[in-house]
Amino acid sequence: VKECMDRNIVLKPQPKATLWHTYECAHVITPIKGIYKHCVLLDFQSLYPSIIIAFNICPSTYTTDPTIKATINQHRFRTDTVGMFPGMIKRLLRERTHVKKLMSACDPTSMQHVVLHRRQNALKVCANSVYGIMGFKNSKYFGHVGCAESVTAIGRMYLSKVITEIEHDPDLKVIYGDTDSCMVYNKNQSKIDSGTNKQDMIHTAHKICNDITAHVLPEPMVLSFESYYDSVGLLSKKRYIMLHGNNVSYKGVIIA
Repeated sequence: VKECMDRNIVLKPQPKATLWHTYECAHVITPIKGIYKHCVLLDFQSLYPSIIIAFNICPSTYTTDPTIKATINQHRFRTDTVGMFPGMIKRLLRERTHVKKLMSACDPTSMQHVVLHRRQNALKVCANSVYGIMGFKNSKYFGHVGCAESVTAIGRMYLSKVITEIEHDPDLKVIYGDTDSCMVYNKNQSKIDSGTNKQDMIHTAHKICNDITAHVLPEPMVLSFESYYDSVGLLSKKRYIMLHGNNVSYKGVIIA
């Protein structure tokens, strides 16, 4: 509301929730069950906020003008002005970048570092929550099924494109993906089963991310290297165990 006031935007109630329809949300790739060695996790940085910015998705830019190019699900958004949500998200992400720079310049053990860390995380949560506002049908002003549906559809499209690009290399296989990330495994284990296997996979991951960010994703979307794992055990969707050194992380399973 404050953003609208600052930009002299008049809020108009959205159509009643009775006009709302269900839509397909995020896509979770069915994992290839098994245990895998030397895996890397690649992650879209702020996926939904960056999609909203890249395609100017906002109730304030939504239009039915047939002269404007449609997204993959036929919803249309003006590009001649920056939407209220994209503009707000840009400001939040700029502020987060500034706070993280302040963090890097102060003592990691200080209270100032703790405060700045909490602040950058709060800014991240605020930016990530914008999609949720658009996807909430009972939001009086900001619930908009066309916007929410476009964000998830574009996210699914680019996840599919990223997987296709990765698997152009016959040695690489995406064994799992969850909304904004994918796990990559090298099928040719004999090639990397040496003392440098970790560094080889990390180097490959960084190269994949740089190439895809430069040639596949529109700005400001970015694919980045998240982490390396010595072993990964995939059981089913949302159920896995990951091992790196002596550190074990897991989801959906009980560790005995």
